[in-house]
Amino acid sequence: MIMCAVFVGETTVMIILANMPNSQVWSEALFDSAMLVVLLFPVLYFFIFRPFVHQIDYLNKAEQTVRESEARFKQIFEGSPIGIAAYDDDGRLLKSNQAYLDIFGIFDDTEIKYLNLFEFPNITDEIKGKIRTGKMARFEAAFDFEKAENLKCFKSEKSAVLHLDFIISPLGRQMPDSLLGYLLQVRDISEKKLMERQLIRSEKLASLGFLVSGIAHEINNPNNFVSFNVPILREYLQEIIPMLDDYAKDHPDIEISNMPYEDFRKDIFNLLDNLEHGSSRISQIVSGLKEFVRGQDEIALVEVDLNQVIARAISICRNKINNAVKSFDVNIPPKLPLIKSDPKIVEQVLVNLLINATQAVDKKDSWVRLKVAVGSSRSDPLMLEVSDNGSGMNEETIKKIFDPFFTTKSPGKGTGLGLSISHNLIEQIGGRIEVESEPDKGSTFKFILNK
Repeated sequence: MIMCAVFVGETTVMIILANMPNSQVWSEALFDSAMLVVLLFPVLYFFIFRPFVHQIDYLNKAEQTVRESEARFKQIFEGSPIGIAAYDDDGRLLKSNQAYLDIFGIFDDTEIKYLNLFEFPNITDEIKGKIRTGKMARFEAAFDFEKAENLKCFKSEKSAVLHLDFIISPLGRQMPDSLLGYLLQVRDISEKKLMERQLIRSEKLASLGFLVSGIAHEINNPNNFVSFNVPILREYLQEIIPMLDDYAKDHPDIEISNMPYEDFRKDIFNLLDNLEHGSSRISQIVSGLKEFVRGQDEIALVEVDLNQVIARAISICRNKINNAVKSFDVNIPPKLPLIKSDPKIVEQVLVNLLINATQAVDKKDSWVRLKVAVGSSRSDPLMLEVSDNGSGMNEETIKKIFDPFFTTKSPGKGTGLGLSISHNLIEQIGGRIEVESEPDKGSTFKFILNK
């Protein structure tokens, strides 16, 4: 196009000159100019014009590629299920994606933009030192939203403790000793941690199951000697004691085992009572072990009327609940859907949860609540929720409550098998149990059943 313009312009000038006097000279000049343009055109086209056009085309394509790359990067950045945030070299937030905001329960990054990376909870001095040298740091931590809010880090709609996986890596370097910034990646691994605990618990239960049957048998046999013979020994003593009473009347100073007779008489029956109580406790533990073994057997599921099962469970423990707590609230829909389950297991687990809630309350305005929630669709699970405002539990205790023989009750008030057996039975019928608890605020156990 440029060459054509040059040629046309020069030709026009030559024509004008050709019409002037001394036309032969000008005609020759015109011919020479035309020949010069014809000869130079390929050179100018291939060595100047064509590379120039190609360069413009290359720049346009490069610009288009950059725009497409930016669009793809933005789509990946915003659509990533991993929370991602970019910080400058001073730790100030530059940009974050939606997953990052969702993990921390924040509506937009203006809520968190003033939180410096180096003031972030859970980032220790050791980690700060590591990332400042340009090294990647990866760590897992329990993020306490209540603590973060108290530190005025940011306001979140969440209040629980989440287990998070953090990865902090450098964005690059401006100079050998200067970083461009940091990239923070966050994943919520709370569900993974819960599954790991459940898997470990299941493995423990499976291993324990092989041992329980033999242990229960070995414990029960010698205990039977005690439980069967103590009542006989009591009868013998009840026949002998009157004779000893008569003898003691005639010999008021009599001592047996360095004790006055009256003290000895009381003590011997106290010993019998203690023997019976101890034997009874052993029997309870053995019974619990047997329940544990039976819980691993195959269970036949039938159609269950939950309203009837729940009514029976409440009737079993209502008196105990009413005597122990100030308020017992029950919120159950009048006609629950039929489900495939084992009615005895559902009843046993519900009774266990209600009794545990009753034993946990320790306030004057104590309450226990039973609620049943039904999902909106047929495929949604059904949830039985038992709540209390008792002493509650910390996170470490929650991790252990389903372990066999773990109990927070005072000695003599629990074997530590109730929740372990309940957890095992619930899994056998295809359900699950979830726990939410805070120290001094109470606990909520959610017994979830598939319809």
